[in-house]
Amino acid sequence: MELTLGIVARTLFDAEMGEEVHEVGASLDVVMAYFLDPMRWFRIREYLPTPSTLRHRRAIRGLDRIVYRII
Repeated sequence: MELTLGIVARTLFDAEMGEEVHEVGASLDVVMAYFLDPMRWFRIREYLPTPSTLRHRRAIRGLDRIVYRII
């Protein structure tokens, strides 16, 4: 996955990912686990500061930071 992310970033954006590839991979794992969790049907969880919600928000902020840097 890290190799693919590096190739995509280089091909589409002419950007070097470097060590950020690890952060992107870890963040994507958190985001996918959040959306695959059966509790996703309960919208209230998005407003509660549960550990999974906090991890998800942190992962999204990290991805946003990296994507905006590339753009």
